[in-house]
Amino acid sequence: MNDSTLKETIAAARTGYARNGERGLLEGLYTVQTRYYAAGKVSGMDLARTCVRLGKKQEALQLLEEGYAGHSSSFSSASLSDPILLALKDEPRYKALVKKLNLPPTPQDASPGTVSAPENSPSRAVSDPR
Repeated sequence: MNDSTLKETIAAARTGYARNGERGLLEGLYTVQTRYYAAGKVSGMDLARTCVRLGKKQEALQLLEEGYAGHSSSFSSASLSDPILLALKDEPRYKALVKKLNLPPTPQDASPGTVSAPENSPSRAVSDPR
């Protein structure tokens, strides 16, 4: 990303944040990133992350699929384990990408305090209050 692209992206984020907090920041980023993505100046991965944060899951999945199909340098198997993109893990299209890349299935998120050991198991954590 060149300096003018970065400067405009930062300016859009700041303006958006001043207007509407985090949602405005993301909307500002989305507007600029969409334009720069079309011009080849921003990666699809960056735009996909912004889409996920805005709840635009299908658009994010489309960007990921395009990155995979186009052998984009910003797309890699490691990209799919990005904590932001893991919000897509239950989507069939995301699962299909994981399968195409021969990656292990994405583990389900563990809830805080979740213990997988049985109730009376000696391997239960001592600090578990149950």
